[in-house]
Amino acid sequence: MRFLTEILISLFLVVLFFVGVGFLFVPNNAYVERSIDIERPLIHVYDTLNSNRRYIEWAPWRLIDPTAQYTPSLTVEGVGAGVTWTSSHKHLGNGEQEITATKLELGDERFAEIVYRLSPAPGVNGTSRITIRPADIGVKVIWSFQTNFGNDLLARYRGLYLDGRIGDELQVGLARLKGLLENSLYA
Repeated sequence: MRFLTEILISLFLVVLFFVGVGFLFVPNNAYVERSIDIERPLIHVYDTLNSNRRYIEWAPWRLIDPTAQYTPSLTVEGVGAGVTWTSSHKHLGNGEQEITATKLELGDERFAEIVYRLSPAPGVNGTSRITIRPADIGVKVIWSFQTNFGNDLLARYRGLYLDGRIGDELQVGLARLKGLLENSLYA
C-alpha cells in the first residue's frame, strides 16, 4: 500500500510540476514571421493578396492535402474576402482565412498591409498579417501569424513548436506566391 501511495504522490508532483511550469514559464502567445523578396511592383502583389481569386495557387496548405476542398467567400476582394477549406488530412483539417483589414499607401511611404483571421489547422486560431514594402528590386513581403492560447495549458505547450510548423507553412506560401507572381504576365 505504501508503494502505491508513493507512486500516486510522485505522479501528482509530476503533474503539478508541468502545470506550474506551463502557467509560469511557457508563453501564452506565439508569434511567427517569415519573409521573401518578390520582383514585382507593390500594387501587383497587393492586388493578388487582397483577393481570393488566386488564393489556391499560392496557399501553402494546398501542398499538405492536394485533395482538400476550397470554397471562396462571396466577397472576392478586400475586407470579407477569404477562403474556407475542408480536408481529411490530420494536420490540415478544416480551416479558413478571411481578410479583416487592408491598408495601401502609395505616397511617400509606400507600403501595403493585409490582416487576416486565420485558422490554418484544428485548434490553431489567430491573426495573420502580410506587409509589403519596397525592396532594392521589387518588394519585401513579410507574413506573420500571432495567436493567444490564454489558459489552455496543452495549447501553450503545443505553441512551443508553432514556429517550426506554421513558420514552414508561411515560407512555403511565400515561395509559391513569388513563383506565381514572377512567372505571371504582370509587367
